[in-house]
Amino acid sequence: MRAARRRLRSILLVDDDSVLLSSLERDLGGRGMEVFAANSPSRALEVARDEQPDAALVDLCIGEDSGLELLQALKGELPEVVVLLLSGHAGVGHAVEAFHGGAVDFLQKPITGGQLMEALKRAEQRAKGDESPTLARAEFEHINRVLQECNGNISEAARRLGIHRRSLQRKLQKTPPSTS
Repeated sequence: MRAARRRLRSILLVDDDSVLLSSLERDLGGRGMEVFAANSPSRALEVARDEQPDAALVDLCIGEDSGLELLQALKGELPEVVVLLLSGHAGVGHAVEAFHGGAVDFLQKPITGGQLMEALKRAEQRAKGDESPTLARAEFEHINRVLQECNGNISEAARRLGIHRRSLQRKLQKTPPSTS
């Protein structure tokens, strides 16, 4: 995975939410990233071919189009691009499908530029050791990210994750999975 070994300096943002796109574009640009934005899969592929970004943040639902299909197309065109999927209504099934399709992370809306930069740093760190997170590790990180967004409120985090509160409590009582 040669592209992930180099520093991630450019990113393609793909979402049909123009407010989110412009907000992330400003935020990431201010952090030194070269940012390209697209509001449709066809435009995203066009920009990806022309600009060859190091990374891409792809919404799961881009209007009526599937971000998972775009993920496959991007990886087909640019196998070394680091792809992160984004969703306002993430589910474990979508996350599994995203990871199987080559995504390195699955993030939940709303997201800030700082959160995206942290996700990119995690992707870079994993790539340095050529390690892929296990499904258990990815689930653990996702649960903890959502729990942090809910300020530790287990009931709210469980609602956002689409699982029962007791199920979430049981998952949190387990020992964190190893990073590889």
